[in-house]
Amino acid sequence: MCSSDLSQRLALTFVTAPEADDDLGAAWVNVAGQTFLCLEEGVSYSDSIALALAAAGQPAVRRSRFYSVETIKNCVAAGYGITVLPEETIGADVRSGRLKPVRGPELPITSVHVLTSAIRTPTPAIAVALEAVCSIGPVRRPD
Repeated sequence: MCSSDLSQRLALTFVTAPEADDDLGAAWVNVAGQTFLCLEEGVSYSDSIALALAAAGQPAVRRSRFYSVETIKNCVAAGYGITVLPEETIGADVRSGRLKPVRGPELPITSVHVLTSAIRTPTPAIAVALEAVCSIGPVRRPD
């Protein structure tokens, strides 16, 4: 198992329903005209995107927040809006044609940080979570 003190880069992508355009454009103002589905407050990349949309003039009523990636994927697939999600969460939906990754403005660099206690034995659930984070790709350990 990898170290419990790690930082992992997270690849993000814009996601739409299959019938939507393939390109949202390079400017946030292009995205601001659409309904955007975000994860709950406190998810750093989702918060950064919400700020970029607000700065581009999107009214707050055009952004909805959810606690579940699956809920967001279901809403996007039904045509209720667009979103940005980690690539690791959309693979099966893209392969099945349920969701479509599209080009858009530059997205924030995002990392997942995991810290656990050095004096406690990790529970099986923590071990599984650490392995899932490590499986995303190369891990950077703090100095």
